[in-house]
Amino acid sequence: MPTIRDRIVDFRRVLASELQANPKNWRRHPEAQRKALQGVLHEIGYADALLARETPDGLMLVDGHLRADTTPNMEVPVLVLDLNAEESDKLLATLDPLSAMAQPDTDALLALIADMDFTDKAVLDMLEALANGETQPMPQLGWMPEVDTTEGTALETVGYDLTSVWPRTGDEDTRVYPYLSPLPRQDINPKGFKRKYSRSPALEMERIVQTYMRPGDYFLEVCAGWWTFSVAACIWGYSGEGVDIWPTSLSFGKAQLKRLKEVEGAGAYKVVEGDAKKLPYPDASFDFVYCNPPFFQLERYSDDSRDLSSHDRYSDWLDNSGEMMAEMWRVAKPGAIIVTVMADYRKDGLLQPLHVDWIQEAQRRGLILHDLVIQTMRTEQVRMWRKHWERQRTIKAHEYAISFKKPGVADHGGSPLPLEPDDVEPQEETG
Repeated sequence: MPTIRDRIVDFRRVLASELQANPKNWRRHPEAQRKALQGVLHEIGYADALLARETPDGLMLVDGHLRADTTPNMEVPVLVLDLNAEESDKLLATLDPLSAMAQPDTDALLALIADMDFTDKAVLDMLEALANGETQPMPQLGWMPEVDTTEGTALETVGYDLTSVWPRTGDEDTRVYPYLSPLPRQDINPKGFKRKYSRSPALEMERIVQTYMRPGDYFLEVCAGWWTFSVAACIWGYSGEGVDIWPTSLSFGKAQLKRLKEVEGAGAYKVVEGDAKKLPYPDASFDFVYCNPPFFQLERYSDDSRDLSSHDRYSDWLDNSGEMMAEMWRVAKPGAIIVTVMADYRKDGLLQPLHVDWIQEAQRRGLILHDLVIQTMRTEQVRMWRKHWERQRTIKAHEYAISFKKPGVADHGGSPLPLEPDDVEPQEETG
């Protein structure tokens, strides 16, 4: 067996800005990775050394460019290697790919991070991606409003991303994320393994608000859960109400409401205890209705028979969902838009197109299909079931934003429309 050489010849602490960047460095770090590294450094600090080699002009990095760029004014730990230029190139080309070839044991990773309490959002996103088996960061594509080519101006209040597919681009740049309170944890097995409940992405909520809501709409969120839609709508200046039967949701909604006081110009929502199948409102009360109900066979929130998540039989879940849809139709004004979010499910490892049954059930209850958007997602099922390759082939990575319309003409009666300059009558001069 050939002798394996030790190429580390020195350990030094060097000001990061004095280290030379390697002109052949091929690694490109997306913003999500940069933020994750910053989060780890802030919460833990340096626990690994950069790699560099001696050159006539000083130390040149082989590995650690992102760490050096992140902390340029800090003395950082550096392992000095006795590599020549050719050997340095070989190490530069292979060091990261070798690490990336490791096969993650998802169960072991979930057990490792179950009780971790990172506070940095970017680090949590990175751990979630790893738990989902993703080896590449999610693309940060940016989120731009649709452009009105006739005038050459960007629309400010409607028309965001009017495509049939909404990619997941992260929550970092939304108005909503900074004002979302952390979710509680749930027990998911007898051994006491806990993880946070799932929550709809803030970006998804903003897209729905900006695409489907109209100035003056007074909204209702049914199955409010974590009140993410209500918060998004209020931050964009709307007001409304949310309904749920789950005590945890109601108390969370009241606490979450206080965060909106931090947002200048935000609307407000009312927290209402109520059964989605017997909504406590008269007919035609709301301009806009949103509902992200408990999905079939996903998370169980309570054993209350009124809770959709408590139904184990698909037929019971769908029938109760239909009763909820009939109620949403009843309390919606003529011309109102009703947006629902739904996902498919699996039976015996095979994908079942639940969204088709959902649309048919809604139409049977009087709702008219208005629009259908596919949005890329990561779910609890992806995290918990990714262990099995045969199931991995049928695990969805998307859900649907399905909107319906109640027949009639909208009158925007919930709150006044903002006045445009041409709507204001000129005042007579006095004096």
